[in-house]
Amino acid sequence: MSSPSNVLDVLRQLIIAPSLAEARRLESALRSTGLSSCLLGRLNQKSSIDAASESDRGIVERIANSFDASLTAARILAGLERSEATLTPRIAAQRFLNANTDSCIWEPQRPDISFDKPVVQFWSDDSVKRLRFRKYHAPEGLVTVLVQDTSLGIARDKMPKTILDLNSDDKLKTFEAIGQFGHGGSSALAFCELCLILTAPRFNSCEREFYWTLIFLEPEGEVSKQSMARKWFCSGDGLPLVDSLDAIPQIAHCFPGTSIWHFGYTRGPWLKTPAGTHQDTPAGRLGRLFFSYPLPFEIRGELARGDTPTGMRTIKGAYYRLLEDREGDASVVEYRSGE
Repeated sequence: MSSPSNVLDVLRQLIIAPSLAEARRLESALRSTGLSSCLLGRLNQKSSIDAASESDRGIVERIANSFDASLTAARILAGLERSEATLTPRIAAQRFLNANTDSCIWEPQRPDISFDKPVVQFWSDDSVKRLRFRKYHAPEGLVTVLVQDTSLGIARDKMPKTILDLNSDDKLKTFEAIGQFGHGGSSALAFCELCLILTAPRFNSCEREFYWTLIFLEPEGEVSKQSMARKWFCSGDGLPLVDSLDAIPQIAHCFPGTSIWHFGYTRGPWLKTPAGTHQDTPAGRLGRLFFSYPLPFEIRGELARGDTPTGMRTIKGAYYRLLEDREGDASVVEYRSGE
């Protein structure tokens, strides 16, 4: 069943001009329709969400999930329906997406692997000065963060047990995936007020359909050590919302795949404008945290680079940048990182 036109209008505007103020409008529109909500995972969310301590780690976990989806989609397109124990993330990356062990490039090894590298995009957000339900004011301000891949996507019936769950065991038998503990991506929720998820699966999908929901905070009804709980809007069958791309053709380029917007994301000291000599920028920090991962990702928008407000740059791990700086002489790097 399609969402009401007023909800789709706000969703469309939010995607065109993302901000926390517009995300709050979407939350209000969804509430006005009388939609039900589901608890994100379970009531005790402190170990998976509130225990997060660094805002950069939350984005790293989201990017890692995008890499996981890319490797799984590439594996299936290569004819391997089931994951194999021999497919570690590094081996899978080299087998399907980058055969050169001394580089960090996106070079699919099959013509039907047509999707591109994951993308992270940042927007400064001064539409709201203070987050709801927070006792402190973020001194650096707020941003909107999008993490997006156009690879695997998620089936609607699997969303409550994967991306909308905590401590899922979904990746324990997906050997090419980096993730295994089931709570990495959810750590990003500790640093934002609202989170919008849009997805459409690459395989066994319904043509022109996409699935979506908004994750929001709500006060806990009873006295507890946890005063707030994360929930998500669902339809009458207890699953995420379903809509047609015909209603919002502007997002067709997002699918198949998964796009996750984080609204009101705390702008930590690493989210500086990429100008000057300092390294506390998205490119510098994320490149170090993906030190030797053999696949690149892309940063877009005003925090991508200092010479243009709408630029983009491809990010490689610091290890591979060291190799490039040595003009191809890999022998000067004495230690080659393991898995």
